[in-house]
Amino acid sequence: MALDEIRVSCAILCRFWVKDKLLLLLNRNRRAQGIYELSPLGGAIEAESQSNVFVRMKLNPENGNSNDLRFFIRRSQLEDFAKWFYQRKEREITPFRELKEELVEEARLLPNLQMSDLTWQFLYSYEAEQVTQREGVEGVWTHYFLEVFEVFIQNSWLEEILLKVDSASGALLVDERTARNHTNIQMYVDGMMRTVRLNTQSLFQDRD
Repeated sequence: MALDEIRVSCAILCRFWVKDKLLLLLNRNRRAQGIYELSPLGGAIEAESQSNVFVRMKLNPENGNSNDLRFFIRRSQLEDFAKWFYQRKEREITPFRELKEELVEEARLLPNLQMSDLTWQFLYSYEAEQVTQREGVEGVWTHYFLEVFEVFIQNSWLEEILLKVDSASGALLVDERTARNHTNIQMYVDGMMRTVRLNTQSLFQDRD
């Protein structure tokens, strides 16, 4: 990474409601490092496959085999990228792909998930900068572009499955007050009780 470059990560985060509780998942990347942190559902925003934004804006992708909007860019170009990002074109603008990936393919909390099983509403975007703990780029100063959605499950059968979620799966239902405090809680996971950090402050930027 050149001295005048900064890492950028674009992500969708979800207030995923199951009845009156928020569903959170252990961050898989940090869990693999022995760090236990509950985070909102969501993940990297992808550029559309036909988009040439990486070439056009001279973005240096973190993973050349992925359309994830995680990349390095010159700081002088950050404003131009922000203008493109907020147009909400040539990229994902819904949380469905990431939700299905997390709930069905990764955590395996649900047997399947269709778009009709959910409703969602875009709430707000915001930016932040901090050091990333993501494996492979630990310690790198990162500029985040985040979009927050409110998501409700409409399928009563799938809702019942999630209401019975076991913390050993890496998932936990918490009330809004607990999530807003974003401190530490005790959770039984990976064979023992552990102190788990709540990484939920991003979900309530519109309410603080």
